[in-house]
Amino acid sequence: MADRVTNGDRRISVTAVALDSLEQMPAYLAASGLDIPVIMLPDRRMRKLFRAGIVPETVVLSDSGTVLHAHAGVFTNAAMKDSVVLAALDSAGSATVTQKR
Repeated sequence: MADRVTNGDRRISVTAVALDSLEQMPAYLAASGLDIPVIMLPDRRMRKLFRAGIVPETVVLSDSGTVLHAHAGVFTNAAMKDSVVLAALDSAGSATVTQKR
């Protein structure tokens, strides 16, 4: 999805967000074929702010951290992936796509 949004001057960053343990993330990312940075959201307030209660969940954030789009669960069809891409493309600035585990 990031490759579909990134072109020319437009760049996005993809970050994994750990809700419970950073130790579990390397195995999850390797199994998913992902090589992306990981951050931790251990604080309940931050989880609520970014709607990080369901795993897996994909969230598109604006440059300022506003949630532009969220998808809970595994992507089961192309239309679901397209909705994330469209949200990132429609954002005023560059967007960040995060996957929570």
